[in-house]
Amino acid sequence: MHRNLYLNKPIIYFIATLSILTFSIAFTSSIYPYYVLSLKIDMTTYGLINTLSSIINIFLRIPFSTLFPRIGYFKSYCISYILLILSRFFYIASIFLYPLIMFMFARIFMDMRYAMISTARTAVVTKYVESKNRAFTLGFISSLTIVFSSISPFIGSYLYEKLDYNFQQLFSISILISLIAIIPLIILVRKYEIIERKEKSLGIIFQIKMIPKIIAYKDLKEIFFISMIDGFAWSISGNFFQIYLAKELSVKPFELAILNLIENIIAIFGLTYIGHISDRLRKRVIFLFISEVLGIFSLLFFIMATNVFQIFFIWILQAFVWIMWSPIISAYISEKAEKFSQKFVPLTLGVWGFLNNVARTPGNVIGGYLYDTNPRYPFIFTVILLLIISIMILRLKD
Repeated sequence: MHRNLYLNKPIIYFIATLSILTFSIAFTSSIYPYYVLSLKIDMTTYGLINTLSSIINIFLRIPFSTLFPRIGYFKSYCISYILLILSRFFYIASIFLYPLIMFMFARIFMDMRYAMISTARTAVVTKYVESKNRAFTLGFISSLTIVFSSISPFIGSYLYEKLDYNFQQLFSISILISLIAIIPLIILVRKYEIIERKEKSLGIIFQIKMIPKIIAYKDLKEIFFISMIDGFAWSISGNFFQIYLAKELSVKPFELAILNLIENIIAIFGLTYIGHISDRLRKRVIFLFISEVLGIFSLLFFIMATNVFQIFFIWILQAFVWIMWSPIISAYISEKAEKFSQKFVPLTLGVWGFLNNVARTPGNVIGGYLYDTNPRYPFIFTVILLLIISIMILRLKD
């Protein structure tokens, strides 16, 4: 296995196909709200469809994760491309007939794709990158996807106006870009595919039976629980940041765009650099702890803020919360999963994603209730949980 990221051809091809796919997905993100409004679907129904789609996503994570060692890591990844293209076809179909039904299928296929890709990224990196370079590689990949997801919406918006607001053509272009992303994926399947030996231990039923053992494994059960509480904590406040800014501080849309740009710029460079430092120091826990502490301070400053200039500083802290957590916890869990069993790493990642999504499910409802009681309550409640999580993290071992 090559130690240098740039000499590791499977990872280079993987980054190429993932970057193009990210560009394709983000291509329609800026016009997506206008597309939804054009279908004349009421927001209650829209919310119900998204909830249904999310529930399906939760229960597909584990079955999807069992595919990787069985049929091959990159062949499994092909499924996500098929799901994306299917979703685009259903988006187009919704313009012409049965908009509600077609849109529902489009959303379901999109979330099914997310369930596959989110597990695939860490599983592939774990398989092809040594532990000491893993957080750097995960951070580098995340940085690149942010770059492409930042550029693509501007192009999509420009073409949207040039094409006389034609949603059909925009989704068709997205499909064509997805097809381009298949080229490096074909190379991966033909030259670098790895399929575990088809022994009984890799059977789907056997893998499902292994889930309780994975959850109970001493090096995984604590980080699973911490990750679930963290996901629950942020789900309570996560969807109310922009509502709070717009309603309580009268922040303008252009200022919200600047905040998003600040966070992305820091993340583009920070995800890779923090991952690199973590790899060199061979430390993970300290970064997770710092992330929670920064999260506590950013939220306390947030509820005390009185103008948008203070929010700019807070958003910088929020960016560091993200880059200190995202690649580090993925690397940490993959390393602990390898100690349990290399062949069950994809399944472990699937279990992690499943547990996180389950933990997040009630967060929006609780956060909404707290916000209606007092707009600051969701953020205060998150702070309390982050304080508890910080103490729990100190018990972890690298």
